[in-house]
Amino acid sequence: TRPHPLATMAHDAPINSAHFDPLYGSRILTTAQNSELRVYDSFNGWEAPTVVVRHPHRHFQHITHIKASWHPLYEDLCVVGRYPEAGDADKTRCVDLVDLRDGGVVGSFYDPSVKGIIPVNAFNNQGTRLASGTGYTA
Repeated sequence: TRPHPLATMAHDAPINSAHFDPLYGSRILTTAQNSELRVYDSFNGWEAPTVVVRHPHRHFQHITHIKASWHPLYEDLCVVGRYPEAGDADKTRCVDLVDLRDGGVVGSFYDPSVKGIIPVNAFNNQGTRLASGTGYTA
């Protein structure tokens, strides 16, 4: 017999990443190319997202896919690179710390010397350091 998926999580656009939460493994954070972050929860059967956050991280074919990742200690925080749309008022290319309870940006990391987009970001296991990478630097 062929194996079957436990659940199918439909999206409106291709997804760049899907990560289980590091604390309990009961939620999945996805990053989609339509500038959405979604959280799916095992307690809700994985079928529908429990959280949908609009975040400016549009897809562009010549960059590494932007991928959100969980904070290892705070279950409702994630980090994700920002790549605003042309019409957005805030054009800052930075890294946002997002509260997944309400979708608010609780902090941003910005270095004016970094000219590119910062698509890859991850905390260390203690949550005290953030590694970020552009197409040129880490």
